[in-house]
Amino acid sequence: MKPFSLRELLARVRALAKRVGGEGAAEGPQTVGTRVEIDRRRRQVHLDAVEVHLTPKEFEVFSFLTEDVGAVRSRDEIIERVWSAHWFGPTKTLDAHVAALRRKLEGAIVIVAVRGVGFRVDPT
Repeated sequence: MKPFSLRELLARVRALAKRVGGEGAAEGPQTVGTRVEIDRRRRQVHLDAVEVHLTPKEFEVFSFLTEDVGAVRSRDEIIERVWSAHWFGPTKTLDAHVAALRRKLEGAIVIVAVRGVGFRVDPT
């Protein structure tokens, strides 16, 4: 077995817990605003009762942002949770995923960019 740092171990444990329904997984569907429903157990999002097909990363970003609707999530928090603590890539990747979510959810929710911090979801 390859040795690694405590930080690496914690990141792996968090990722595993997330995959098996730990951290922030709510029982049953959650309504976000009046038109959007997210079911974390089934990894599905519905807009006006019609399933919206999200990529795995889009779903993870949306799921994390909607765990606490209205709360501001920093870019670092989102990247660490969705990609990993050791992800080395452009932060514009997150912007692209947020833009795709905005398009796919057709104004049913508002993802607000908080300048210099991150993002929050405001239901409409």
